[in-house]
Amino acid sequence: MVKEVGLITYHAAYNYGSVLQAWATQHMIEQLGYKCKIINYRMKSQKAHYSLLRLTGPRAFVNDMLMLPYLDKRRFRAERFESFIKDYLNLTEEKSEPDSLNLNGMFSTVVSGSDQIWNKYSNELRHVDWEYMYPYLLKGFNGKKISYASSVSNMGEEDIKKILDEIQRFDHLSFREMISAELISNMLHRTVAAVLDPTFLLDKNQWISSFGLRKKDEGKYVLFYSLTDKTVIERARNLLNHFHAEGYKIKYITPYAKMKFQEGYEDCRDYGPLEFLDALFNAEKIITDSYHGTILSINLGKEFYSINGQYASDMRKLDVLLKLDLNSRIISWDEEYEKLDTNDINYEVVYNKLSPLRRDSIDYLTKSLKS
Repeated sequence: MVKEVGLITYHAAYNYGSVLQAWATQHMIEQLGYKCKIINYRMKSQKAHYSLLRLTGPRAFVNDMLMLPYLDKRRFRAERFESFIKDYLNLTEEKSEPDSLNLNGMFSTVVSGSDQIWNKYSNELRHVDWEYMYPYLLKGFNGKKISYASSVSNMGEEDIKKILDEIQRFDHLSFREMISAELISNMLHRTVAAVLDPTFLLDKNQWISSFGLRKKDEGKYVLFYSLTDKTVIERARNLLNHFHAEGYKIKYITPYAKMKFQEGYEDCRDYGPLEFLDALFNAEKIITDSYHGTILSINLGKEFYSINGQYASDMRKLDVLLKLDLNSRIISWDEEYEKLDTNDINYEVVYNKLSPLRRDSIDYLTKSLKS
C-alpha cells in the first residue's frame, strides 16, 4: 500500500510562485513513490489579502480603489487561480481556523514548506495572532515532521524565539535560504539543511512536459513581471521603452500597480498560473523583481534580468544568483539599457552548477521521508 504524505504550505495565494511551488513539492513527493495530499488550510486573512477589495488597512483599500478599472481582469485572474488550485492540487477538506485542524489520524508524516510559512510578517500572517502559524509549525501533530525549504524570511531572533520550541520538534529541518539555515542551526545547536526552492526540483524538460508548454508564433516580446507598486515600477519605464523601440512587444504583469503604457504594450494582469508559465516559456527576454519569476526563468533557460531592490525577497534572489554565477543579470530599477549584459546566458554552465544542488535537495527529501 502506497503511503500518503501530508503537505502544508501557502498553496492558495493568488501568487504564481506560491501555487507553483506547492504543485512542485506535491509532484516531487509523488515522484518519490508516495501519495501526497495538500492540507487545505486557507486562513481568512489570506483570502482577505487576495480579495478584490481588501479591508486589511487604509493603504490596501485605497490601492484597490485605484485598481477598479482593472476589476474584470483581476476577477478573471482570481478565477484562473482557483481553477489551477482545484485541477492541479490534491486537497483535503478546507479549514480556516487553527483549532479546526487535527492531522493526527490523517497522516503519519507531514511536510511543512516551502514558502514564507514561518514568517510572521508575510502577507498571510502579518495581521493575525501567532496561533495562525501553528498549523504550519505542525503544533500538536504527533507523527513525523519534515520541513522542506521553509522560510522565516527577514524575521529577527527575538521573533524566531517565539516559535523555536516548535521548530525544534521537527524530525528533519531545512530552510530555503542559507542565512536562515545557519541562524536556526546556531540557535538550536543541530544540523539544519539549506535546500533549493521546490520549483528547482524539476528541470526544464519536466516543466515543459508537465504543463504541455510549446512554442507559439506570436512575435518576439519582453515579459515584465513586477510585484511592487507604481512609484517603483515607473523607474523601469525607460528601460522597457528602449526594448520597445528595438522592436519588442512588451507584455506586462503588474498585479498591484495601476500602469499605463503606450501602444505595443499588453496588460496581462489577468493571467493565471498556466498562462504565466506559457508567457515565460515564449518570452524572448524577461525582466522581473520577483523571486519565483527569477528562478522560473532560470529553470526554463530564458534570457532574463532580475531587478534588485530593498526588499527581503531580494536577498533570496541574490542567494540563488550568486550560487549560479548569474550576478551579471542583477540590475537596478534605474538600469540604463547600454549597461545591460546582452550576452546570451550559457545555460550549460548554469545547469552544471544547478544539478548537484538539485540532487542534494532531492536527496534530503528522499532520506527524510524514508527515515
